[in-house]
Amino acid sequence: MDQRSDKKQRRHRQKMEAVKSLDDMPCDVVSKVLAFTTPADAGRSSAVSRLFRAASSWDWMWEQFLPSDIDEILPRAVTPIEFSSKKELLFRLCDPILIDGGNKIGMDVGIAELCTGEVNWQEVLDGIL
Repeated sequence: MDQRSDKKQRRHRQKMEAVKSLDDMPCDVVSKVLAFTTPADAGRSSAVSRLFRAASSWDWMWEQFLPSDIDEILPRAVTPIEFSSKKELLFRLCDPILIDGGNKIGMDVGIAELCTGEVNWQEVLDGIL
């Protein structure tokens, strides 16, 4: 029984040592892992530790959540979209923007998906008048 107990304790210590070494992981590795989550989860991860906060600040990671053709979409915006980081751009797109004079486009950050649709101008005018 003592040998089993010692073996369990050794395994437990080894697991605890592995947990301690999480902060030794390279920041870019953590950032790449976070890119496989959702934008909401990546944002929340910054509360975990300094390492996760640093990893979740990398533009590369936030770019993974944006549509691949975002550089072609932005110039079509009726009003220019200003942003200082890919994270800021992603969250600005949570509120749909107008493109091509009558279509709207926005992001659903819960699932990192681009949503498009047409603006019903009659409904807009009815709401104003």
